[in-house]
Amino acid sequence: MEKELKGERIPFEQDIIILGMVERDGRIVLKKLGKSEKSRTIETVHPHLKKHITRDSIFITDQWIGYRSIGNYFKQHSYVNHDETFVKGMVYTNTVENVWNHFKRVILGTYFHMSYHHFEKYLHEFSFRWNRRKENGLAKFESFMENFVGKRLKYQDLISQNVEPLKFAA
Repeated sequence: MEKELKGERIPFEQDIIILGMVERDGRIVLKKLGKSEKSRTIETVHPHLKKHITRDSIFITDQWIGYRSIGNYFKQHSYVNHDETFVKGMVYTNTVENVWNHFKRVILGTYFHMSYHHFEKYLHEFSFRWNRRKENGLAKFESFMENFVGKRLKYQDLISQNVEPLKFAA
């Protein structure tokens, strides 16, 4: 209330629940789940985990109870209870926390406002940049342009929420 009286800008914040999956020193996949904590359910999370993580993976998570029921699906499931510690030997979630830190900086420094309607597209762009962070600018540009040369993109397809993200070569 005091900020309003001084005339300072109060940022608009809208909760958006994102599922982040990351390989150690590797690629990321980010998925928008919904607008509230209620959208983080076993029914919304598990299909993404099964689609993007191989069964022979070592699955490391935080203590959310929803991960425990899928833990047997993977080769090994370890989790960190952040109420007790943040690191148990090689078991930690700092890799995905680093992704969140970078994503928040991109929001503040580049986008500063992202609409919920197009949020998935922002996640795809960030993932594209992150997954190619070790490539030089020309390689990123050429990889990006392969998806457009000789193809027509209609505006309606661009703004549609049902469009599958572009598939970029590794």
